[in-house]
Amino acid sequence: MDEYRAYHKELALTALGEQLSDIPMGRLIQFQNVFEKELDKFKGTYLEYRNGKTTVEAVIDEYERFCAVVEYFDNILKENSEDDKYEIPGLADEDVFANCVTVDVDETDINKYYESLEYIFRCFECLVRYARKIIDKNDKTLMNVLSFELGLHNVYTNGLIEFFREQNKNASDM
Repeated sequence: MDEYRAYHKELALTALGEQLSDIPMGRLIQFQNVFEKELDKFKGTYLEYRNGKTTVEAVIDEYERFCAVVEYFDNILKENSEDDKYEIPGLADEDVFANCVTVDVDETDINKYYESLEYIFRCFECLVRYARKIIDKNDKTLMNVLSFELGLHNVYTNGLIEFFREQNKNASDM
């Protein structure tokens, strides 16, 4: 497990591309920006895949980098948070969260996975907007909730990516 964490930390710091700030608020801002950049790259690679311009392996690789950044951003948020609060005011009212498309564990229709991943992208984009507000206000209570939301959506995204990985493996075995 330590090797996994070290590998993901290295991926996240590589994505940062600059010296990690010594100031907690500086790290938050740095990783907020890296999170946005990696989300755009992950989404872009996925759209290229859907348009037949790249492979599922490229999507999986891009997700690995994105996942590492989300995990590191999540850890920085936890380091700077206080108190337990269970929701971000207004987040549940956002259309993307109210109408999120989820996939059942036994689902086999790949189009439903595509649709769900596209909704997850919109959820992450919404979280980006809320992250900016929370970090700008230095709201330590909401940083904890943001951390939870990022982790929750990352775990769900991982399940979708695992399905794509398995589909790709099955296709290459034929």
